Amino acid sequence: MFLRRLDPRRLNLPHVRSDSPLGRFLGRLPTFDSVVVFVGCVSFLVARLRMAQLSQTTAIVAIGIALGLVVVVTFGLIQTGTCLLVMAMFFAPCNSVRPSAALSFVTMSDVFFLLGFGLLIPTLLIRRFHPPTYFLLGSVVLVVMGLLASLGSTDPGTSLNAMTRLVVSALGLPAAFLLWRPNNKIVLWLASAYVLGQCLSVADALIKGAAPSTGRYQGLATHVNFFGLSALLATCLLPYIAAFIRPSWRWGVLAAAAICSYGVWISGSRAALLVLILVALIFPLVERSVPAAGFLAAGLSFALLLSGKLLNEGGDNALGRLQGDTTTDYSDRERSRALTESIRVFRDHPLLGTGFENALAAHNIYLEIGVAVGVIGVVAYLFVLGSTVYPLFSVPHPYHRLAYPALAYASIGMITNALWDRFIWSALSLAIIATYLAAEAEDEHKIDDVDESSKPKPQEPAAEHI
Repeated sequence: MFLRRLDPRRLNLPHVRSDSPLGRFLGRLPTFDSVVVFVGCVSFLVARLRMAQLSQTTAIVAIGIALGLVVVVTFGLIQTGTCLLVMAMFFAPCNSVRPSAALSFVTMSDVFFLLGFGLLIPTLLIRRFHPPTYFLLGSVVLVVMGLLASLGSTDPGTSLNAMTRLVVSALGLPAAFLLWRPNNKIVLWLASAYVLGQCLSVADALIKGAAPSTGRYQGLATHVNFFGLSALLATCLLPYIAAFIRPSWRWGVLAAAAICSYGVWISGSRAALLVLILVALIFPLVERSVPAAGFLAAGLSFALLLSGKLLNEGGDNALGRLQGDTTTDYSDRERSRALTESIRVFRDHPLLGTGFENALAAHNIYLEIGVAVGVIGVVAYLFVLGSTVYPLFSVPHPYHRLAYPALAYASIGMITNALWDRFIWSALSLAIIATYLAAEAEDEHKIDDVDESSKPKPQEPAAEHI
């Protein structure tokens, strides 16, 4: 066999059991002779590429493909695909990281999503697809209305191209997650990877510093507002992570919350800051938690104590921009003008819309959809987006917490133009599978109850006869 497995006994590790986690990991590693064969194949491949005088990039890609094949054969399709999807979630907030400068519309996260779900295709094909009714109905109507609006627009090609991006992100990603339906452990890894990716983006922002012209930080995002929005979504994922993480690692959740919240602050995004405060106010009501309400009251009290200093400082942070400056005045005027123009276009074409070629001009995702596909398309889009928010109020604790990012996006959508970005819908895709996670946990609980009830009850000792 090309890849023989390692046995801990062959490595003279008597204290490592074959059924232990370390033993299972060692059993999946390739042996020394497999590594030699791989190195030999790569060396031959590089030599052939050099002889053919191909570019260095082509050689790197070929080596990557060879290494990827070895990893797939060693660890299997499912585990490799799952790891690639975790990496996709990690790079989702870092949407400025591109595999190639020539492909400006493809992010590193897109590449990992494509490879990950591609490896899972054999598994996904044998699974039944049971999407929420409103999500399925909204998706079908949105696609139909999008096609009609694009064909009737002044530039059908551009409109169809933009519509494809919306379908892939807002419909394709949630549908792929619904078909995959990973277990809670994998979802925890996916959510944690998104948060860690945002922490890396904040670190990059602090290293690079603020933009001299605006004084705002951008990190690894393509725009300062996207940096603030991804920080907001990452912060909203932390309550779910905190519900399952070990108590000894709670400090990590608090540290991540501080880093991501600080990312909202330094981004200068007023919308992200306001929605973060809104979610913080709603959290104790949804959770029905007295400790959460007390913690929120303490935080607000601390903020009030520092409010004088923060307001006097002003600056280019989110709170300083809420007070208004030259940049916010210009931004407000431009957004007001775009909003007025979009409302006029929507009134002129309320039924079919005008297509997606100018869909992002309104800085309001609901009005953008209305301009693109008309009022029927708006209702369909609300069905799709509502399918990600509804679990917050319908799914049992703590799986409902996966919907906090969806609530944040639905709120900030009134003042942002981020409509089809994958860093948004990758986080929202976790919310749409919260119902299945809760049902799976309930089934496991029932099985445990049955197992406990089937155990023989201990017999009481018979009384001694005198």
